[in-house]
Amino acid sequence: MSYHRFVASLFIFSLLATGLCAQSTRPSELFAQAMRQMEDRVQLLETETQALRSRIEQVQAASAPAQAAQLAACSLSAPALCRPDVRKLGLDSDSRLSIDWGDGSPADITTGRVDPMHIYDQPGEYIVSISAGQTRWQATMKVAPAARRVIYVSNQGDDRADGSIAHPIASMDRVRAILDGAPDRIEILLARGGTYPIKQTQFLRGQDVRIGAWGQGERPHVLGQFAGTIFQGDVSPNPRCADVRLEDLWISGAPAVRANGVSCFGQRWIVRNCRFDNLYDGVGSDAQSVIVQGCQAPDKLAGYTLFVFRGPLAFIANECAGSTEQHVFRGYGSNIWVTRNHLSAPFLPDGTWKAALWLMNGEDSCITNNRFDGLVSFGPNDAEDAKDPAKFGRRLIGVRFFNNRINDFNVKIYSGCRDVLIADNTFRRDEFEAIHLDDGQAALPAERQATDIRIIGNTVTNRSEKGWFLRIQWRAKGIVVENNRYEAPNLKVPAQLLRLEPPATTQCLQSVQDNQGPSGAAWGNQP
Repeated sequence: MSYHRFVASLFIFSLLATGLCAQSTRPSELFAQAMRQMEDRVQLLETETQALRSRIEQVQAASAPAQAAQLAACSLSAPALCRPDVRKLGLDSDSRLSIDWGDGSPADITTGRVDPMHIYDQPGEYIVSISAGQTRWQATMKVAPAARRVIYVSNQGDDRADGSIAHPIASMDRVRAILDGAPDRIEILLARGGTYPIKQTQFLRGQDVRIGAWGQGERPHVLGQFAGTIFQGDVSPNPRCADVRLEDLWISGAPAVRANGVSCFGQRWIVRNCRFDNLYDGVGSDAQSVIVQGCQAPDKLAGYTLFVFRGPLAFIANECAGSTEQHVFRGYGSNIWVTRNHLSAPFLPDGTWKAALWLMNGEDSCITNNRFDGLVSFGPNDAEDAKDPAKFGRRLIGVRFFNNRINDFNVKIYSGCRDVLIADNTFRRDEFEAIHLDDGQAALPAERQATDIRIIGNTVTNRSEKGWFLRIQWRAKGIVVENNRYEAPNLKVPAQLLRLEPPATTQCLQSVQDNQGPSGAAWGNQP
């Protein structure tokens, strides 16, 4: 007998004894009353015990010594890019990690196979805490003070001056002459409110290089007047450029010229708090360890806001709108982390679309806590393969897409995808499907069919009279649809929330269970 049951039994006997002595109630009624009170008391004690046990576990987890982890990969000096290599922890892609950066900034979320990144603005020693359930790790990040030579630039300056704050230089021509020598530990600061025309690509070949702003007013405007890239890293086979920072700049092209903004090569680039417009591409990344954070790109780019060729890369807290010509974010790399962004892309008058986010191929990506007012796509499609048949074997593997908000558009998954999790997202999607498994190829090779697509715990709101939760239009296997909710008060019923179209068959479904929808709407598995 448990302690709680023993105490309850004594309680019953005391009630019975009191009642029998008083002889005011029949014994059977008294016994029933005592049993009810006993059950209430037991339930209360068990609830209190469970709450106490949970509190003890929380205290133990917080006070338990964290495991030391050698995960650090930091820049030379502040502002420093930090990338803990969480893959060394040996966790899988479904593990969700909470990251406390140790500098008072909000915690971040990633998975066990995707490295998070962070910028430390001040020198010092920081303790990064990484939690997965009741297990914690700690890593020490050391950021050195900046020791860069500073060159000041102003429209009121003189290119014959020494570049001090009292005697700034005047032009990007003079800046290019300084940077063409590939100096290390150098900082170029452009006076706010000024416009700085640039007529040739500014190559950034050194290490520990920063281009930023000084003074008061609007971000300095770097105006590209040629059809090329404005800022570019070292494109040699073994680029030495590293720890490059572009911050607080307005980068644009002349109206009649389609310049590109930034091309990253080498390693450890920070592109932060910049504005991009009247360009073709905003940022192209072919470097290792790149953060693009806090940038804005209105719908004035002819190309992509970000074109990724490799990772690791972090795309954090950006506000970007797609154009009528290209997608906002297009990625071909591995180890991609996309979080806290607001990305939008339009439907076009001809009925076609551009994507807010399109990951084409690579391994291990985490997309979480974003808002998408535009299509989200995963995997290559037949049209893309037709452009480059040599890449027909491309795959997108290990996508984790969770805790995002998608408005008026859907998530599209093409063939070539494997191990994709779409979980805990919120959709607002009228009239059409919220999630679409699609490929235009009539005869899809078996090795190219999508496998292990899990769609779990999502909520979709539909205000129209028709629509579906999921639409499948191609052969696949291992599709799981569980614990989703479809809210459609105006939906005409009977209705089928899971729609299969040839060549898709019920053989592609591994599990369809515990989903909720309007009365009369079925989560069936028939075409």
